[in-house]
Amino acid sequence: MRRRGTLLLAMAASDPAGWIQAKWGMSESQLLEHATKLAAPDQLGNGYVATVGVESVPVGLTEYRAYFVIEPKAGLKSVRLFPVSHSDDSELEFAAVENLLLMKYCRPWTKDVHGDIEEKTAQWTFPTTTITLSFSNIKLIGFTNGCLMYDHKPASGPDNL
Repeated sequence: MRRRGTLLLAMAASDPAGWIQAKWGMSESQLLEHATKLAAPDQLGNGYVATVGVESVPVGLTEYRAYFVIEPKAGLKSVRLFPVSHSDDSELEFAAVENLLLMKYCRPWTKDVHGDIEEKTAQWTFPTTTITLSFSNIKLIGFTNGCLMYDHKPASGPDNL
């Protein structure tokens, strides 16, 4: 029994190397086999622009919209997922997704910030992928925002520490 638990833990911590069928470095044409071209590029903030997406992806019991960030030379760089319904942008949803990721990948690095703007972050880091789950609540204006991010983590080496 103890061996089985160790094996399951080792399996859970394996590097996802992308998101579902999308793998790092895929071109837009390769991704279009699994997703659709967006009518117009979507500005996701921090300089990220998505041209390919999936309208509805189940994450637990909630539907999310997935956006693929593709660099012309390097291919797929990032996948951003946001709840389809703004009513699912909640701290309860953050906890539910965090528990799903915890079961799959074990304990994350976490950060909580309290004040007028509450922020919660959970992050899992693997050799080629960083998964970040974030939730922000700006109490003053009643705005909440949750996001699940899969980012390509370039290999480390002398030129990339």
